[in-house]
Amino acid sequence: LLLIQKALLEEGFYSVIIDGGTPIHRRGEIIQAFQEDVGVKALITNPAAGGYGLTLIAASYIVYYSLSFSLIHFQQSQDRIHRAGQLKTCFYYPLFIKESIDEYIFESLQNNMKIAISLTDRKFRERLKRNLEGITNENY
Repeated sequence: LLLIQKALLEEGFYSVIIDGGTPIHRRGEIIQAFQEDVGVKALITNPAAGGYGLTLIAASYIVYYSLSFSLIHFQQSQDRIHRAGQLKTCFYYPLFIKESIDEYIFESLQNNMKIAISLTDRKFRERLKRNLEGITNENY
């Protein structure tokens, strides 16, 4: 995180960081600085640390530099910028090297999201229910 912050600063962009080691009492002032200080151009965090309990409507871009296999963390991190009051179009950019573990994790997250969407589709659930009703122990 510090390397990213340093690189941004070298390009003239001031940023703030929230990570797993950031004390709870400091998070509020860091978020406030990001939301309200026009000089702060970026919040650097990860989906686990920045994915819950934050409203980040000052943001419209998320750049993922490291992902876990947790679909919940991934979706929650995106939900932080899709809050009431968001007036901008939001963009997500995953950064990874081709054929790396990060690319595999991103593809896995995409597949898991497709599964989650299909499971919440009403027609799919009705079809699944009909299929499950037809399965008995005698079939196995």
